[in-house]
Amino acid sequence: MLHELIGLAEFTKLCVVVAVATPIVALVWAVARPPHRHKAVLLALLGPANLALWVLYNRITNRFGLDTVRNLAINVGLFVTLGVLGGIGYGLLESRWPKDTRPDESREAEP
Repeated sequence: MLHELIGLAEFTKLCVVVAVATPIVALVWAVARPPHRHKAVLLALLGPANLALWVLYNRITNRFGLDTVRNLAINVGLFVTLGVLGGIGYGLLESRWPKDTRPDESREAEP
């Protein structure tokens, strides 16, 4: 008999661990590299956001069923919309960061 490599409960526990760990890692990063605090704040939000999206995905899937077109359409629409909005938001934040906190492009071009 075939078994899943990882079950729903195990993955949910992993998401909870990541949701707790990312703010701690972000705090250490913000203390170690003060000019990059804005990036540390974004990192701190990623873990809890991942957990929230996992819970939302499960609720949608449980409501409409795993094999339905409605479930697929809702999840694709939701995650594409959130991805586009997240990319636009990150781009706007990056354009407002001070230039001295960005990596020097000229150094990256050198061998």
